[in-house]
Amino acid sequence: MEASTSQDPIRPEQEYDTEAEPSVSPIDQLPNEILARIFEYCCPVDIGHRDPAFMRVRSRWRSVAISSPHVWTSVKLNLVPTRQYSFSGRVPSHRIGENLPKPRLLALHLGYSKDLPLVMVHISLADDRRQQVINCLQMIIQHASRWTSLQLSFHGRWNDLGVDGLETVEYLNMIQTLPLLQDFICLTKENPSQHRFSFPGILEKVARGKLQKLVLARFNSSGVARGFSLPSVTQLVLHLDMQSDDIFSVVRYCPRLVHLKYIIDGLENRSGLGARANSGSILRNLESYPQRSQTVKTLQIKLGEWVRGHTGQLFPRLIKSLNLPALTSMTISTSKQFRFTEMWPAQEFNDFFARSGCDLEALKLNSVSLADYQVMYLLLKTPRLLDLSIREIPRSPQNPNDEEGLDFPVTRFLLRELRILHDVETHRPLVPKLKRLRLSVNASVKESSGEVAFDEGTFMQMVSSRSLPPVPQQDTVGLSEEDMSIVPPSLDDSNRCLKDVKLRVYERTKKRN
Repeated sequence: MEASTSQDPIRPEQEYDTEAEPSVSPIDQLPNEILARIFEYCCPVDIGHRDPAFMRVRSRWRSVAISSPHVWTSVKLNLVPTRQYSFSGRVPSHRIGENLPKPRLLALHLGYSKDLPLVMVHISLADDRRQQVINCLQMIIQHASRWTSLQLSFHGRWNDLGVDGLETVEYLNMIQTLPLLQDFICLTKENPSQHRFSFPGILEKVARGKLQKLVLARFNSSGVARGFSLPSVTQLVLHLDMQSDDIFSVVRYCPRLVHLKYIIDGLENRSGLGARANSGSILRNLESYPQRSQTVKTLQIKLGEWVRGHTGQLFPRLIKSLNLPALTSMTISTSKQFRFTEMWPAQEFNDFFARSGCDLEALKLNSVSLADYQVMYLLLKTPRLLDLSIREIPRSPQNPNDEEGLDFPVTRFLLRELRILHDVETHRPLVPKLKRLRLSVNASVKESSGEVAFDEGTFMQMVSSRSLPPVPQQDTVGLSEEDMSIVPPSLDDSNRCLKDVKLRVYERTKKRN
């Protein structure tokens, strides 16, 4: 049999030409603008020992990166030394500070950014006064007028057992002005000494700028001048535990606050005498500084995994101190392992709604272990609610013991109470004006009592009862088929209609929409 001499239509003969020029790499065809944008996302903001990797690949890449200032507008300056251990025989040795940034690389990084605003500056400090650390700190402070976002992290202890450390923090007092700063985040483990670093002092400099978001874990109001104010702050996040002292006083310095968030976590608590002694102080301070604001519209409260004991008292005391008449949105979330060791503060919430007189329009319960009747009690206090979101804690089939003490609120009983009975005049449903509903629930299972935790049939009945009824036939007589589709419902039906519903079911380890 003769071999076929026809050419392969998939592989033309010219493709086998060994003298053909190699194809150009696709990335080499990208315009400089797109390449620079890629570098902006790839550029390591943590100043280290070497230039970014893309600076050492091709000369064109290096040229594009150097000529694009926006690639270099984020700086993470980690001035906390680490110990690097090495073993020679049986004797271990260590070197300290091998990870510290080099002033030369920091100078190049800041020089490449030209005069553009620095969109993110994160400074981590420890008790280290070596010249390399001081040079880097002084260098970044010289560009403080370009900062738009600042995050400070302090690592180390001071005022502990009479030791006054972390002297490096004094260099932050060299900051003269922060005219462009919009975000200020300061998460510390303890209050520094007043003669080392003053939070009120740095906030007074911030107050003269454009600060909009403030995140604090510690605050000492003893050095705040009379008349001090943060008029431009609209978003405030406060991290609370038993060491927070008088951080609650910050709210009164923000006259135009819109978004308020509390994060309660006892992870940093000390288990000794100090934590117990300070517990009474912080609870008294919470009573001394009622959380009152005429402008706050959104409130978020997040409870961490280790909120228990004295720290667990913060949640009901916080609700008891709140007075937010303009509030329209509330979000309460917990970690998946959170359990209420004490009773849910139902009375505190009742007093809060009565005291504030707010018309809540959105309520979100994220991973909150509540019984169905406790959710109903909340809904009774929010008759004007438009948006409701409930996310249950997913069950763990592999570890059923993890569910001990947990409640799953979206039950058949709750769904029945959410129905609207149109043929019963005296029926007063929960949240009659509800427009948007988001439920993330566990699949139907039999409880120990024999009841079904979640029932899809009851859910469908509830949704159907809140849907627009069909247009009466007499209202469509003489209309064309096209006109019949646009007949508006009555005003009463429109107000009682769900417009957006989303159900997510956790089925074992999978999610079913």
